Amino acid sequence: MAFELLFADALVVRDFAPAPVGVAGNFFLSDDEGDLASTGSFRITVNSGVATWTSEIDVATATSSFLGFTAAGGITSISLLALDASEANPIFATINDIRIGANPAATVPEPMSLLLVTTGVLGLAATARRRSRRG
Repeated sequence: MAFELLFADALVVRDFAPAPVGVAGNFFLSDDEGDLASTGSFRITVNSGVATWTSEIDVATATSSFLGFTAAGGITSISLLALDASEANPIFATINDIRIGANPAATVPEPMSLLLVTTGVLGLAATARRRSRRG
C-alpha cells in the first residue's frame, strides 16, 4: 500500500497488495493545525478493477466521517480531494483509522474436529466390513 500527496490537496491510497475486497475508515477534512474542519467538502473516489464510485461530501451536513466500501473484484485505489481548499482556506483531505479487508483465507479444521471425522469414517468402514463378512 502506498500513500501519496498529489497536486490540489488530493490524497491517494493505492498499490494494495493484494487488492482488498473491503476498505473502511474515517474520511474528513482537517485544517492547517490538524484539527477537524467543520466546513468544506471533499470528493471521494473509489476504484476497483471494474468500476469507479465517486461522491462529494459536505462535512457540515455529514452525520459521520466513517465510510466503508466493498468490491468483489478488489479495490485498487481511494482518492480524496478537498474541494474548497485555498491559501485563504487551508483544509486538507484526511484519512484516519483505515481498515483493510482481504479475501478470507481457507479455513483449516481444528485437530479435534479432524480426529472426530476420522474416527467416524473408521467406524463406518469397520461396520461395513463386518456386514460384508456375514453376508
